[in-house]
Amino acid sequence: MDTVRNAVFIADAHLQGGGSAAEEHKSALLHSFLGEVAPCFALLCICGDLFDFWFEYRHAVVNRYFRTLCALSELVRAGTEVHYVAGNHDFWMRDFLSREVGVVVHPHSFQATIAGQQVFVYHGDGLYSKDRGYRLLKRVMQNRLATGMYRLLHPDLGVPLAEFFSTLSRNHGAQREFTGHQDYAGFAQEKVHQGFQVVVLAHTHEPVCEQLQGGVYLNPGDWIRHFSFGAIDGEGSWLKSWSREEGAAELAHLPLPLAPG
Repeated sequence: MDTVRNAVFIADAHLQGGGSAAEEHKSALLHSFLGEVAPCFALLCICGDLFDFWFEYRHAVVNRYFRTLCALSELVRAGTEVHYVAGNHDFWMRDFLSREVGVVVHPHSFQATIAGQQVFVYHGDGLYSKDRGYRLLKRVMQNRLATGMYRLLHPDLGVPLAEFFSTLSRNHGAQREFTGHQDYAGFAQEKVHQGFQVVVLAHTHEPVCEQLQGGVYLNPGDWIRHFSFGAIDGEGSWLKSWSREEGAAELAHLPLPLAPG
């Protein structure tokens, strides 16, 4: 893609579309962000797991995500590029988002030049050194035979079943103390050595804006506890949290130019 002047990054909202107070609050915050903050940027990159479960049947999508999909479509029509890097809850993405919403989908990773910086974006699942079992499970679940067989289930059965296991997975992860920061920072440093100035990773649900040797590791955090987002512009790389009442509050800011390696 061509160079863009600035970009904003979100990840790990895990929207369920249910009627609980927590879900309504989370969706309202995200929709206000998409309406008020995202249009100020040339590019919005969703770094995976926007929805707690995403599976595309040929003729059906989860109806509870309708309002969010409309908000993204409006953003695209207003002129903001929207890119989606698949996460570990986005195993079965087909062409609905690109065809009907206008979102550019990246099954694995995304590279762009933003504000003159070479940027690498990846969801980051599987980078944690203790996730050996998950890496094996991912290969099984992304197998075309497995997804093809699952698609034979009627959506009224397949969607609730997948949501059940998705919730179990998310709750299990939330109960574990995350100790893999160095694994993610180390991966980001390797990408910097390959020529990238900013490496954007997600999945950990922990917002990070950290100076590396010759680059930056940026993690936009999540929309479950932090309601945080990252950005890159002509002034640097930074993190903020979003509140409808208070607007955007800065969490961290690393100015340009980047420190030499």
